[in-house]
This record gives sequence, structure tokens and C-alpha cells, in this order.
Amino acid sequence: MNNIDIDDALDRFDGDRELWAEFAETWLETAQADHDAFLEALAKKDGRGALYYVHKLKGAAASIGASRLAELGQEMEIEVRELKLEAVAALLPSFEDVHEASIREARSLISRFRTPS
Repeated sequence: MNNIDIDDALDRFDGDRELWAEFAETWLETAQADHDAFLEALAKKDGRGALYYVHKLKGAAASIGASRLAELGQEMEIEVRELKLEAVAALLPSFEDVHEASIREARSLISRFRTPS
């Protein structure tokens, strides 16, 4: 399964691969820090902080076409908002896997889009 629906993402960027790559590079600069801050907030049982970071992760993931990561972020956002931390913990392994895979895929796509044909 592709973690990034690049066709959908490029539609949002009017087919401009260079623009998508620039946006994805910006996402890569913040994705790990936001992810780590989300986990830290969860560990501290800081619902407001966890909600902030998972919402931020979800929105940015959706923007670059990382739809599965955005979907998991949405599920986690709902659970955090309702303070269902056990449900959040159950989603974390999938979230971690999809987050890492989305980062790898974004890097690969950026490289492919930036390589002269």
C-alpha cells in the first residue's frame, strides 16, 4: 500500500511536482519534531498538547497526500479529545509504522521529482 496518494496530492498542487516537493520538504522538517512532541505530551498525559500535535500532524499529512497517516491522525485526535488514552495506545503501533513509511516515501518522491529527466 502506498502511504502517499501522490496523484491526489498533485491534484491539490495543480500537478506542480516541484511545488509539492517543496511543501513535502517543509513537512519533513517538522514531521519528526511534531511526532516526538505528540508522544511526549501523551507520556505526560497532556491532552491539550497531544491534541495540538496530532491535529498538526494530521493536517500536514493530508496536505502532502499521506492519507493513511492523516486518517490515523484523525482517529487519534478523536480519542485524545475524548481522553481515551487506552484507545490511543492501541493505535500507536500503526501510527508509528505509517509515520515512518510516509517519511521514507516522501523522501523517495522528492528525490524522484528533483532528479532531472
